[in-house]
Amino acid sequence: MVPRLAALHTAHPGIDLRLQTFEREPDIGAEGVSLAMRRGHGDWPGCHCHLIAPEVIAPIAAPRVMAATINLATVANLLNQALIHLEEPIRDRPSWADFFDHWQVSYTEPRTGLRLNDYALILQAAIAGEGFAFSWQHVTKGLISQGLLAARPEWSWKTGAGFYLVWSATTHLSPQAEKVRDWLTHLS
Repeated sequence: MVPRLAALHTAHPGIDLRLQTFEREPDIGAEGVSLAMRRGHGDWPGCHCHLIAPEVIAPIAAPRVMAATINLATVANLLNQALIHLEEPIRDRPSWADFFDHWQVSYTEPRTGLRLNDYALILQAAIAGEGFAFSWQHVTKGLISQGLLAARPEWSWKTGAGFYLVWSATTHLSPQAEKVRDWLTHLS
């Protein structure tokens, strides 16, 4: 969302947004949230939703880290690299174990390694050269095109989930929220 804010403000200069992150998924109707972004399969009771991006994950690292890994010929070779782990205790997120399972690579969760509970911190750690992290393609493509990160797109994993714009099916949106919803849904 953040990389798209300038374009949104150009299209709708009178709209001011309040973006908030939550440790848990808020109850949209009960908590007065107009629009939310959620990872899932588009099946939230009492809500309408629109797919913004399918979930596509690939390994990323700082370009210098990627270039230094001379033996990175297969997905299994990632097991020999420093892996940055996303640990969100409340939200269901894919893990390295899930990634390796998809590629049919035996994996045992290490007791060591950098573990963070916020994806922005994961990206900062990867850019700083701390190791390999997950790339949610729709989030990192700009960082990759800027040369801040490098990816292994040939090892992309389409999980079947997606990132959705979600809003209440019972509470009417304000005219401003409708404009934001319509603008976002026309981009995807």
